[in-house]
Amino acid sequence: MKNKRLKRLFMKNFKEEISKYLPGTKVYGLPNDYTLRILYLLLMYGFYTIVGLGTFAFLAFTYLTKNDEFSYFTSASLIISVFVVIGSAVDLVSDYTKSKDINILMTMPIKDEEIYLSKFLAIILSKFEIFYFYILMIGVYLFNMGFSFIRIIGQIINVFPIFLTSVAIISIPIMLIMRFSNIRNYKTTFKFIGYGIALFGLGFIYFSAFTKDGRSSDLISNLMKIFVKHSGKFSFLFFHTRIYGKSLSGNTLDFFLYSFSLYLYSFIILFILAKLASKIYLDSLTGNEQVKIHKKRKNISYKKSSTIFAICKKDFKTIIKSPVYLFPVLSSIIMLTILWGFGSSGLFELIKEANLKNKEIYLFIILGSFVFRFFVSGNDIGINSSLSREGESLNQTLTLPICPKENVIGRALSINTINLIINLSLTIVLSLITKINILASISIFIGFSLSSLISSLQGLLMDANAINIHWEKERDLTKGSSQNVGYYLVEGFILIIVGAITFIIYQFTNIYFGFLFVIALIILAIIFLYKKVIKKYQEGFFDL
Repeated sequence: MKNKRLKRLFMKNFKEEISKYLPGTKVYGLPNDYTLRILYLLLMYGFYTIVGLGTFAFLAFTYLTKNDEFSYFTSASLIISVFVVIGSAVDLVSDYTKSKDINILMTMPIKDEEIYLSKFLAIILSKFEIFYFYILMIGVYLFNMGFSFIRIIGQIINVFPIFLTSVAIISIPIMLIMRFSNIRNYKTTFKFIGYGIALFGLGFIYFSAFTKDGRSSDLISNLMKIFVKHSGKFSFLFFHTRIYGKSLSGNTLDFFLYSFSLYLYSFIILFILAKLASKIYLDSLTGNEQVKIHKKRKNISYKKSSTIFAICKKDFKTIIKSPVYLFPVLSSIIMLTILWGFGSSGLFELIKEANLKNKEIYLFIILGSFVFRFFVSGNDIGINSSLSREGESLNQTLTLPICPKENVIGRALSINTINLIINLSLTIVLSLITKINILASISIFIGFSLSSLISSLQGLLMDANAINIHWEKERDLTKGSSQNVGYYLVEGFILIIVGAITFIIYQFTNIYFGFLFVIALIILAIIFLYKKVIKKYQEGFFDL
């Protein structure tokens, strides 16, 4: 990086990308306390270790036991290429949202390619977890084949082409699409399609992994077998992985020859990317936007409306216009439903065998559905972040003469309208699966609704205590914070204590007294949270 501007821009972007590893930074979705954040990251890297070792050990068993080093290195580098593409693609695409930083840089004497390459390199080189996978790949190879100086040197020298070329290959079509199409006009549609596919994939994986007839290990094994079968075809898409495999599976002459070819191939791809960025990158930030035609204004009639209804309607539209807010809670519902219903606990089978002629069973169903929805509500943050969702326009909203009580009720109604749709849909699905009667279905719905009401008020309180209006991407609001984790951990302990007390009451009296005890606590919790939210709104928000 002889270019000083490129180096400075790279260091700035790189520091932003690795902010989660740095002390004194606030990263949404991670604890603010640096010690807790490090423990969380260590836990995640422990998970990466299990996945990486399992993946590369399978490849070693398939190829290295047959001394097929070319297939091992090609397949392993292909997997790493796919990981780095998946990890970087979202950041590369979101770059085209035209952030404030780029708006400022566009007014400065900086070349287009310098702006793009600085972000491109920062995104890739900040993916430490992918580098960690690469280290695991080397470790598995050495464990199976023993130490080889030429292999170690080759793996170190040829690491960067694997990362840079993989992302460069997909960056070129992304830039062209953004420049010469009006795809931004359909970004909401693509969001819904993308998140819908993600939910379907999540459900498929969990159903395959946790049903009684299957296990996660079987699923991973089957997926790896499919990958091994078709990896030869896939490698032609990322042709540099084949060159990489050749450079490490032959003699010393092959190593130098194919390493030179690998770097030459990577240089050509990066050269094309840089030239393309110099011509169309800044134009691709706006794309092929259609010229707006100014039509004759129509007479608009203004009708007097309830303040509560106006707030509810506005917030409801904001939520349903973006799948980002709904994805966390829907994904949690899918995971927990499959995990508890079809998993080893066999909850659905238990419900099917329940004696629904016994009236007391319906009280158990209400309490059980309340507990289930309570665990799901830990991911309601997307729909509960009502104030933060408005962004910087909240400053304008707060200047309006709106009564705090009406403000809270309006926002609570919008959230619970969404929850009503989710709870009703989930109740219908569960009723069809378990084939229960209408009274049991109503009991499930009541339990869901009570839990959602508490969750909405609690969410409004948490959002009011820690408003974030300076976000650039909607997904920033769905990642939560250490404060949210703290709330739900405390409530988890409270739930255990309440459950223990309820069980004791049930043992010494009957289910009716235990049920009344729980309902009384729920009502008190709703009243308490409602008053706390009203008080917070009355005090105002001066720390935005």
